[in-house]
Amino acid sequence: MSSPGPQHFELLWHIFRYTYHSRELKMHMKATFAGDVVLECETDSDWARDKDTRKSTSGYVTSINGCVTAAKTKTQTSVSQSSAEAEMI
Repeated sequence: MSSPGPQHFELLWHIFRYTYHSRELKMHMKATFAGDVVLECETDSDWARDKDTRKSTSGYVTSINGCVTAAKTKTQTSVSQSSAEAEMI
């Protein structure tokens, strides 16, 4: 970032405050089969879910040993012509 502004420093302080106040929070996961770690990632899309704009919705979920670590859904920015194209975007 070549020229950070006041909003960037405000966001940075927000991150610092969140990190400081959540430092006692922990995620406990049990290993399976003598210490093996199982990482799973799944993704899917729904072709033309939005009936007004005909845009598709994509999403993903990642988990470690069955504990969800990240998940996100988002409406795609372009209109797909097929379900295969919606999966590829």
